[in-house]
Formats: sequence, structure tokens, C-alpha cells
Amino acid sequence: MSVASTLKDALALFQAGDLDAAQAACAALLERDPAHFDVLHLRGLIALRRGLAEEAANFLASAIARNAGNASAHLNYAKALNALKRPGEALAAYEQALALKPDNPDGWNERGLLLSDLGQHDAALASFDEAVARKADFVEAWLNRSTTLGDLGRGHEALAGYERVLALRPEHADARWNMSFCLLQQGDYARGWREHEWRLKSTRLKAPPPNFVQPLWTGAEPLVGKRILIYADQGYGDTLQFCRYIPRLRDLGATVIFKVQRALMPLLKTLDGVTEIITAGDALPPFDVHCSLASLPFMFATTHDTIPAARGYLEADPAKIAMWRDKLGAPKNKRIGLAWSGNAEHLRDHDRSIALAQMLRHLPASHDTVSVQKDVRDSDKAALTAGRIRFVGDDVKDFSDTAALCTLMDVVISVDTSIAHLAGALGKPIWILLPFNPDWRWLLSRSDSPWYTSATLYRQQRAGEWDDVLKRVAADIRRL
Repeated sequence: MSVASTLKDALALFQAGDLDAAQAACAALLERDPAHFDVLHLRGLIALRRGLAEEAANFLASAIARNAGNASAHLNYAKALNALKRPGEALAAYEQALALKPDNPDGWNERGLLLSDLGQHDAALASFDEAVARKADFVEAWLNRSTTLGDLGRGHEALAGYERVLALRPEHADARWNMSFCLLQQGDYARGWREHEWRLKSTRLKAPPPNFVQPLWTGAEPLVGKRILIYADQGYGDTLQFCRYIPRLRDLGATVIFKVQRALMPLLKTLDGVTEIITAGDALPPFDVHCSLASLPFMFATTHDTIPAARGYLEADPAKIAMWRDKLGAPKNKRIGLAWSGNAEHLRDHDRSIALAQMLRHLPASHDTVSVQKDVRDSDKAALTAGRIRFVGDDVKDFSDTAALCTLMDVVISVDTSIAHLAGALGKPIWILLPFNPDWRWLLSRSDSPWYTSATLYRQQRAGEWDDVLKRVAADIRRL
């Protein structure tokens, strides 16, 4: 059998999804001709399909060494490098692929995604423009372009872009979910909450919504005498922000079963309106209807003027407050709680988190500063050790400890993470440091929040520029 016919068979197996057989065919081929470009390339594609990025990169690099003029090999090599979190090399590989074959909308789209991940939003937008110029009905590129316009603070253009996506594919759940953030950020709650419900059909959900036999509560059905299951379906911050709706369900006559993240359970078990609280792994008690927590603003047709309990709705455990008061000792000065970084896995963490060393350069030394975040990144440990901030995270077990800590602070200063929502829910003074393009819930331009009356918002004036924000914060600290 000739090399060509064996390669054709291997490619057919790969396209049919039989990766084991395709890989075996490639292995036999490489034994006969270890330097065959097409076989090395296909072998790299098989490894990519299997999620073996390092193996894929090695095979594709070998293929490129045999034929440096093949655009597809460079493009696939870029994908492997990107999966290996080697963005600089991946970008160079994309550039080479597009230099060889510029009329490739997929290549321009993938390059744009990488640039977006690197925070180079203007360059990403230009790349998406190239993609849609070459393929006018390229839905995913139009979607990525719209998201990038939002990242650049060009919300109205982003909305127009989402409308373009929906004209091409009206049922595109990810586009509608992204559009909801844009609408909510601009204060259009009527449309925003409705489009936000499309998240339940999105491919980006970490877990699919539960498929209960009991009906969904849509906000219209009477709840008197009913048992309703409310389950947290987003992150800690969302749970803390939206749990304010639980008392309203109780007021409608419902018995409320609340399913939350384990770390929030001790804090939320005393939330007004909760009859029973459970977490992942617990047996579900009987219930009549259900609703996701993040759907409650829509079910209650929330407007800026009808947000419940904006003055605070959570309380720290008095025993925990007493314990932490003893642990901290009597304050010598005004006491500031500090949270400078959030979950590193968050899609926009590079926009919202601040290096501790940068923050400490601006904070006045005339106040006692306590870390109210539990985890510290390796990159911040030297600044923590050398600085004047007190770290007690090793003794923090869950959010009930963090709530008690926040209660003992004169003011909490936080980037946009769950600590900000916790302090706001407690009614504590909370100063929130926001990136140039903030999360939807903080709206635009204003320095206050309809969700938390105790919040003061400090916004970046330019993307990535924190020093100006921190100087304003430092000036206000001196006035405490």
C-alpha cells in the first residue's frame, strides 16, 4: 500500500472520529517515513483533538520544520501553543499563518480571541473586522467583535453588533446572554433581565440547569402554601447579591428551600425568609416549584426603584464577631479591610484584580489595614510579608468568618469580587474599585449603586490605569 493511500485512509478515520485507528495508521506511516509532512501534521491534529496540547505542538513543530510554507500547520501550531498558555509564541504562529494565507476568516477570528485574552482589545477588534470582512455571515466572529466593543466601553456599538448576530441566528443563546450584560450595564433592566434568562441555554454554563419534574416558577403563579426550591446558579458574588429576594418569596406565602454553595451556608442559614438551606450533595427535600436564584430579578420585574433591601440584608454571627474582635485586639487607628484580588479563573480577572504591591504604595500608613480575603496569590506573597497589612486568612473558614471580619472594619475597600457584595449586603461602608469597563451591576458613570446604598464606586478613567483610582482612594482614606 502506498504512503498516499495510507494517509488518505488515516485522514478518513480522523474525519470519522475514530482517533485510535487514525493514530495507529499515522504511527505505521511514520515508521516508514518519519519526516512526512502530511502525516506529522495529521498526527498533530489528532493530539489536538484529544486535548494533548504539548504532544500536538511537538508534532506540528516537526511538520513546520519540513514545510514552513503551509499556513494550516502554522494555524494549528498556534492553537496548540495557545492551549499550552504560551500566548506570545501562539500570536507569532497566528501571524505567520495569516501572512501565508490572509484570506482565512477562522485564523483572523482565533487571533482576535487571543488578543482579547491578552487585553489588547483594539488589536482584537481589528482582527475580528478582518474576519467578518472575509465572511459576512461569520456568526462567531460578529459575536466576538461585539464582546470586544463592550470591553472597549463602546456599549451602543456592541448592542448593534449583537443585533447583527441575532439577525443571522435568532436563537444564539450566548449572544443573547452577552447582550443582556450590555443592556443591564446601560440600565435597560426591562430588556436586560429578559435576555439574561438565555444563560440557561448557553454553552458557557459550567453545568446544565437541573431538569426537575416540578414546574418552574415564573413570577406569576401564586405561592401561598407552596414549597419553592431556589438554587444558586452563578458565583459567590451573585448569590450574595440576589439572596435579597428570598424574603419576598416568603412574603408571598412560600416555604423557601435555598440551595447554596457550601462556603456560604453558615452565613446564609439565618437569612430572613429561609426555611431550609441545603448544599451540593444533600438530598433534595420535597418541593412544588423551583427557580434559579439569578432569575429572581426577572421574575420580580426588577427596576432601579424596586431593588429590595439595598440598605443591607445580612448579619454576621455575633459569636463570630466576638471571636474576631478578640483575635484582632483593640484597634489603634481606623481599621480598613482590604481585598485586592478575586478568583484567578474569572474570565475578566486581569481587568479587575490589582497587584498588592501597587495597592500598598498608595495606602496611607496612618490606618490599620487588615486583609479580608482568604487566599493570596504567589505573586502577592512578598508584598504581603514586607508590607504593613495584617493577614488572618489562615483562620478564615468560610464566609461567616469573612462577614464578622468585615463587620469590625470602619470601611472595606475591595476590587469587584464577592467581598464587595458581602460588605454591601452587610450594610458596611464599601469602596469598590472598578475597571474601565465594569461588570453590568455597577452601571456606568455613577459613584453610587442602587444595589448597595453603603457603596462608593471608584472607576478607572482609562483601561488598565489603577494609580489614579488608588490616589483618589488614598485621599478619601485620609479624610476618615
